[in-house]
Amino acid sequence: MPAIDIGPLAFRSNAAAKAYYRAILHAYPVGAVIPEPHASHLLWLLDRHPEAADKRGAGVARFRVDKPPKGKHPCFWIDRVDGSATDFSFGWAIDGKGPSRLMEMRQAMREAINGDAMAFRRRFFEEHADTDGRVPCALTGVPVSPSECHVDHAPPHTFVALATAFLAERRISPDGSHVTAPADNQFVPRLVDAALAADWQAYHRARAKLRVVERDAHLRQGRGGRER
Repeated sequence: MPAIDIGPLAFRSNAAAKAYYRAILHAYPVGAVIPEPHASHLLWLLDRHPEAADKRGAGVARFRVDKPPKGKHPCFWIDRVDGSATDFSFGWAIDGKGPSRLMEMRQAMREAINGDAMAFRRRFFEEHADTDGRVPCALTGVPVSPSECHVDHAPPHTFVALATAFLAERRISPDGSHVTAPADNQFVPRLVDAALAADWQAYHRARAKLRVVERDAHLRQGRGGRER
């Protein structure tokens, strides 16, 4: 991969730059304000973000590490001089671009069925958990707790396959008009049209076969070729 310069910092590749900024992220506890020189390194990186002007807003007062309201993993946050705040993706900044229109659409579609997935997990554990509160992973058979699992779509009706078929059948070409515009603290876009969201939810409920899988096994499956 080509070399990348971020301010005066030089990296041999995007991957090397991401490793560097990921190390900064994990060097500080949740809630910590990021001091110099790393604060300057983040300010240089912000200039590359595809939404740099919106992220900067009235001006950057400081950077910190925090978690999204519904997220498990920490990320960079910007506190602005006017008291507002927003999240900040170092990966998007290093790549110089955000997700594609298709990826945004899929993110919004996944968000629309997230409630169903969580309800399925709750019911599955209520009905199948052993005396330790664990259920067997559908991939490995290893017992897992609610905090150790993901809800997955069993092939051949994977999430991507269902989303692709739905968009094709409805003749929808993702162009950004079907999802909410970027905004502070909006970690994933959402479908704008409530009728479209309800149509997709009904389509998904009629076809998806959900299952509980161990989190690490699910991630290994993704690295092995599952389209995410």
